Amino acid sequence: MVVTSRKFWRKMHLWLAITSAVPLLITALTGVLLAYQPTLERLLEPQYFAVNPQGKPMTLKQAAQRLKSYAPGIRLHYVGVPKPDEARPYASFVSVPNSAGGRDHFNLYLNGYTGELVRRTSEGPVNFILALHRNLTIGPPGRYIVGGASLLLMVLSLVGVYLWWPMRRSTVKRLRKQNDSLSWHNVLGLVTLPIVFLLAFTGITLTFNKQVMPVVRAVTFSPMPPKPPKIFPIKNPKLTLLDAIDVVQSRFKNTDISALGDRGGEKNTYGFWLRRPGQMHPSGWEQIFIHPNTGETVALNNRYSHSPASAYERSWYTWHTGVMLGLAGQILWSLVSGALVAVVITGLVFWWRRRPVKKNQIKQRAVTTAAKVS
Repeated sequence: MVVTSRKFWRKMHLWLAITSAVPLLITALTGVLLAYQPTLERLLEPQYFAVNPQGKPMTLKQAAQRLKSYAPGIRLHYVGVPKPDEARPYASFVSVPNSAGGRDHFNLYLNGYTGELVRRTSEGPVNFILALHRNLTIGPPGRYIVGGASLLLMVLSLVGVYLWWPMRRSTVKRLRKQNDSLSWHNVLGLVTLPIVFLLAFTGITLTFNKQVMPVVRAVTFSPMPPKPPKIFPIKNPKLTLLDAIDVVQSRFKNTDISALGDRGGEKNTYGFWLRRPGQMHPSGWEQIFIHPNTGETVALNNRYSHSPASAYERSWYTWHTGVMLGLAGQILWSLVSGALVAVVITGLVFWWRRRPVKKNQIKQRAVTTAAKVS
């Protein structure tokens, strides 16, 4: 078989599409919904995410102090800070000591206007949609199925362009005249191709991050990203997380703190993500580390300027969800996800309608051959 023949690539396109059709349909349909995840969270899980601006909001220092007051020995591993004009809670991942000598980890949400703290106790409907999108709700096996389907989607896109190329001049004309499933399949596939390719590649990164990132670094000749700095153990640090917030805000006055981590104390430094005005990344590119004893800036890393791979590693998730482009990106990404559903369905319809024709042709040829022999 000659692999350059169109017949081979048509069969390849067909069987790859059939193999990946179900997971692609599920991820595309859930992708339409997840493009509006913040809105969904407020509507479906108001106990965690509904924040009604009223009065003056807490400062970041007050919010951190309120989170720290939830339980003795609490550690704020990560706190996402809402933008000043964003009606969102402080979403934090925290841990508290337990009776067995370990730590219990959970999500804690803070309303920055009322000071109300809510601990997440169960998975909600948005998490169910996320699980469908990421692993079909069947755990690691589903994660690999979705990642494999994303990889097949990239191959399908390239093969589809190859098959479409000879009829490129008549694409629009065919759509106007025949208005058939193949025409819609071609047009929608071509129009959405760049964003679908981006969604597929970032989706593969989500599943196979440990395998994808080394390849990205090798292709872009990028060095490894800097690791969080280590310090000697400190039993009684002079600075608390609240002090570190003051240090960062006084030292970087033209920035907003978009996230922080209570990494300080005996083992490590305090970590912050910084967002500068006008930056495209919704959470900023810069990460700063503060020494818990001296308040010195131990390290300041800008992922955008460090290397192309570091910039991609910091931003691939925002590209996958469309939030990098704000509301316009969310709308566009949802439309593309909807178009992908249509591409899969029109492709399956075209294949299904051709099956009886091929069978009839085979029967007719058999009758004709038998008549000639007799």
